[in-house]
Amino acid sequence: LRGVSFTLVDEPLVILAGPNGSGKTTLVRIIDGEISPSRGLVSINGLSPYVARARGFFGVMPQEAMLHEYLSVREYLYYLALIQGLSRHEAKREVNRIIDDFMLQEHASAKIEYLSGGLKRRVLLAQAFLGSPRILLLDEPTVGLDPEMRVKLWDVVVKYARERGSTIILVTHYIDEVKDIASRVLLLYKGQLVFNGNP
Repeated sequence: LRGVSFTLVDEPLVILAGPNGSGKTTLVRIIDGEISPSRGLVSINGLSPYVARARGFFGVMPQEAMLHEYLSVREYLYYLALIQGLSRHEAKREVNRIIDDFMLQEHASAKIEYLSGGLKRRVLLAQAFLGSPRILLLDEPTVGLDPEMRVKLWDVVVKYARERGSTIILVTHYIDEVKDIASRVLLLYKGQLVFNGNP
């Protein structure tokens, strides 16, 4: 990344786009505090990414991640909710909501290792929404999903952004699917921000 600079205020859905190798995933990892920039800074409501992360600001769906495949979908989400600091009662209620929102009811008791690749991606996406984070960083969330499920999940994402007042930064190559619902497009090319504006 070279001199990337932007400010987001009350932006419900931001598309982060660009060709492979342009720096999209690196930027997401810097925003959520997973890696530190060699120069420059990130400020989230006046907080560093590390403090914002500790306070539960972020929900993150990485491009690739390992799921605890020996757990069922419900057990896995419950385990993550407890790690976030929810009480057992709150965690159960939150997991039920997430399972409903992401249409995972018929797979809730299945072990993750037996799910298809598309269903595993859906569980990864669902986990990012646990605890109603204020900022969601979704890196290629619909890769491997069939077109019908992609449309349904965009509906869930948009509804969440509107109802919760969250900012969702969405890394995607499927710009046509979301350009009508996005408030901003950030386009990276060779590590530089070459477009920042209206879809």
